[in-house]
Amino acid sequence: AVAYGGTSQNAINAATYTIVPSGLTSANYTITYANGSLTVNKAGLTVTADNKSKEYGAANPSLTYTITGYVNNETAAVLTGAPTIATTATTTTGAGTVAITAAANNLAATNYSFTYANGTLTINPKALTITAADQSTTYGTALVLGTNNTGATRYTATGLVNSDTVTAVALAQNSNTTVPATQGAGTYSGSTNGILVSGATGTGLANYTITYVPSTLTINQKALTVTAANATKTYDGQAYTGGNGVTYSGFVNSETASALGGAVA
Repeated sequence: AVAYGGTSQNAINAATYTIVPSGLTSANYTITYANGSLTVNKAGLTVTADNKSKEYGAANPSLTYTITGYVNNETAAVLTGAPTIATTATTTTGAGTVAITAAANNLAATNYSFTYANGTLTINPKALTITAADQSTTYGTALVLGTNNTGATRYTATGLVNSDTVTAVALAQNSNTTVPATQGAGTYSGSTNGILVSGATGTGLANYTITYVPSTLTINQKALTVTAANATKTYDGQAYTGGNGVTYSGFVNSETASALGGAVA
């Protein structure tokens, strides 16, 4: 019977081995043997860069990888070296997705070959809070809020990074960009009656999730002076009572004494 020898016998690891036949006899043939070969191909492992996420403006997270395809209950202990896992993203890369690449570097194994699959780094928008500044006026004086407001006296922006800017916002109260002179004195706040802020413009704002916070509008009372009119009388031994009328100084909005409650005493 044919017997087999050579390096192929009991071969396990990936390599090329000789198969050496022998063992045949014949009275009529001169037998020669030609060796064959056994090729044990490497099993395939897939090195996949793990998906990651971060917030715009933050440093990149630690980049990791996963290797799949081991056989015979083997683990990473059979490997030498490590792959290179990298991304082009930096702290200034805008919100969106960027590839995390996996490459060979010096990763090796006796019985495995490698393929590489990229992962994805998701850069989430950063939180940005824009708060309208509290403002005040006096009854009878209109307050222009406007649509192209700049400066800290009009709003504050919290959460900007990377030299991004908010250059202007729109302000309104009850959908009006001007608080009318006729609006009554009092304190107005909240999302219904307060000063609402919206429509921020600037640089880099596509990388933020913007929250707008309203502020308080205070309309102070107008000063009104009521002056008693001078009066005279001739001494008659009787106590003086009453007065000679009053004059008013400070009415606005074409108002008169009819806007007042009570009565002059």
